[in-house]
Amino acid sequence: MTPELDIVIPVHNEGRNIVATLASLASSLTTPARVLICYDHPDDDTLPAIRDNAASHAGLPARAIYPLGKTFPCTGRLSNRIHSFFVESGERVARFKPEPGLEVKLVSPTELARLIRSGTFRSQLHIGALLLAELAGFLTLPRSPKRRRSRVARKTEAR
Repeated sequence: MTPELDIVIPVHNEGRNIVATLASLASSLTTPARVLICYDHPDDDTLPAIRDNAASHAGLPARAIYPLGKTFPCTGRLSNRIHSFFVESGERVARFKPEPGLEVKLVSPTELARLIRSGTFRSQLHIGALLLAELAGFLTLPRSPKRRRSRVARKTEAR
């Protein structure tokens, strides 16, 4: 079953309620769907409740959205905030067609690193979100071999 509908549920310590909510969704939905659980604290009791009661929502794939943090772009507007998330996804949807004007490309971490190094993938905000995902342990990008430091750099470090 390929999901046709994504249901995003923001949660905070909803362990007591989430199982009944998912069971209700699983029994009442007629459209193939998946549920994305969005939480922002590692001590949240929601995900353990979902894992411990998987039978209650059988047939309704649940995934998680992990927050990576709230950052501020350098735009001169102090109130602008960027909320970055890592979305744990399922299988790729067959015959997927992106919205007009959007380009969607599925690449490996190695290919992503190559696109960043070549300047093809160059949005600093997106690269920053990828770094946050890597720091949180969701993604591992390959490293380039270390370059030798110049003689000037070595002398500067020695001082």
